[in-house]
Amino acid sequence: TPMRAALLWTWYPAEIMEQYFSVGLQAPMSFSYPVYVLAGVCLAAALVFYLLARREGADERPVRTPLAAEELLDLKSYYILQMGTLYKEAQAGAIAPRDAYERLSFLFRSFAQDAHGLPLQSVTLREIRAAGDKNLYRLMSEYYEPEFAAMTSADVLSSIRKTMKVVDQWT
Repeated sequence: TPMRAALLWTWYPAEIMEQYFSVGLQAPMSFSYPVYVLAGVCLAAALVFYLLARREGADERPVRTPLAAEELLDLKSYYILQMGTLYKEAQAGAIAPRDAYERLSFLFRSFAQDAHGLPLQSVTLREIRAAGDKNLYRLMSEYYEPEFAAMTSADVLSSIRKTMKVVDQWT
């Protein structure tokens, strides 16, 4: 024990004590080799679990039952009514064009998500183009620039009418 060693040190000559209690120096980092191996194994295992979980998650797509015709009609009516209100506000000049485009984008993305489970609230225009739906891409690109630009010459009323038409014809 440390106390006993301290007592012995005081009673015996230093040469004798060093013979029994001396500690030799170790080479730098010689004790850490097993630690590095263990850390490497843990990191490799974590990476394998991450990749497997990611792959499994990609294969699992949520199963969404299609809306009944009556439900889709009610949903269309709700969003067309919201867009009609936005149209009246934009026509009266009560809302700035950029704000109107932001609301229009939000309404259309919400409709697409509610109608078919398309996660449009969190995708970019590039991702919509990559998905391959040309009509959806064309409509979204029409108000993508005015939605983010400080100044725009785009016709918000025309865009709202086109979006209402797309929602009305959505199947």
